[in-house]
This record gives sequence, C-alpha cells and structure tokens, in this order.
Amino acid sequence: MSINLILLIILVPVVLFGMAGVFGLILLKMLQGNSRDHSAVEDETRMIQEIYNSLSGMEKRIESLETIIIEKEGEHDE
Repeated sequence: MSINLILLIILVPVVLFGMAGVFGLILLKMLQGNSRDHSAVEDETRMIQEIYNSLSGMEKRIESLETIIIEKEGEHDE
C-alpha cells in the first residue's frame, strides 16, 4: 500500500466525523438559541429599531449637508 492510500483511508473518516461534529454543534446552538426569553428578544428588537431610526435621521442630515455644499460650490463658480 502506498502512503497516499493510507493517508486517504485515515483522513476521510476524520474529515467526515469532524464535519458531522461541526454540524451537530451548529444544530445544538440553533436549538438553544430558540429558547431565549422574550424580554431579550424584545430588547434586541427595540435596539435595532432605534439604530434604524437614527440612521434614517442621519441620512436626512447628510442629504441636507450635501445640498448646502453643492449650493456653496455653485456660488463660488459664479
């Protein structure tokens, strides 16, 4: 038997068992993640909504600043 065949015979099961273990851990983590209490989920949802609202406000301010800059550049060009 060649070394390559021996390595193949050893590595394939190790890789397969490793992949099965990783998928098992991911599945376990997903199942545990669903058992979080509702208050934590509500807090996270509220925080995400606040971030979204803040970003919307920031977008409006940036648009206003862009308008001011464009108007000032137009005044300098004339």
